[in-house]
Amino acid sequence: MKKLIFYLCLCIGLCVSCSKDDSIDYTFQVVNLTAEAREGAIKLNWELPQDSNLLYVRIDYYNIRQKKDYVVNKSVFADSLVIDGLLARDGAYTFRLTAVDADGHQSALSAEVSCTCLPVQPVITTSQKEVDADMVHYETNAQEPSEGPLGDLFDGNNDTFFHTPWTFNAPWPQWVEVEVSQPVNGAMFYTINRGNGSGRPGYVEILASNDRETWTKLYEFSGTDDIPETNQGRYDSPLIYDLETHYKYFRYNATEGNGGKSYWNMAEMAWTFYEVTQTVYDPENETD
Repeated sequence: MKKLIFYLCLCIGLCVSCSKDDSIDYTFQVVNLTAEAREGAIKLNWELPQDSNLLYVRIDYYNIRQKKDYVVNKSVFADSLVIDGLLARDGAYTFRLTAVDADGHQSALSAEVSCTCLPVQPVITTSQKEVDADMVHYETNAQEPSEGPLGDLFDGNNDTFFHTPWTFNAPWPQWVEVEVSQPVNGAMFYTINRGNGSGRPGYVEILASNDRETWTKLYEFSGTDDIPETNQGRYDSPLIYDLETHYKYFRYNATEGNGGKSYWNMAEMAWTFYEVTQTVYDPENETD
């Protein structure tokens, strides 16, 4: 029985001694490796081994779309790396990190992590081309009878002006409507204040229509906040457009006056009309 116990202990000892190579430093390795998915990229973070002889960390991965192996070396002072130029449609990327010391020895174990990046968003490009379209008619629903005729708003003279009613209370909205010689899907305009602009509209909608019955709101802004309160201050609109529809009529639709006034006035208004197109590049749905 004693011999049997002796041989059992000997076998256990041999198994234990064979399960681990005492000549290898298993503490010399990258730990706590994580991967953070970003748009078209993956950020790797790791903790370095506590070894003063560490020289760099080697990152190995296979670029799925390029079908190519990559190796990136990061110095002892780095504990993160962003791999960009990726696409979510590539699928999961696997990264293997290996520590290398100054003598060229590699860590016995490598850290691995897999991750799929977030989808790259489509790139939308908007283009506009000025069209040979003229303003052929204009009118208003709110004309002050004693001064400021509507024609002065479009006469190119900053010293004249248009004025909505102040001798009586006209209801809101108080609008100026322009008719275009041909349907367009884009427009820009600018206005020039009368004096310091205290009589500017408080809030404005830009509406569009083809029958003057049904109106679509394309844009809105605060006249109080966006139109500069300076002498003959100028407001320039952004490009206003509708990719789905072309329009013949546009309204500068003031829904309130600045500072609670019951009217608004303006020295000048000018419109330019455009054909607007848009292209979409979606790398996640492109064929390489």
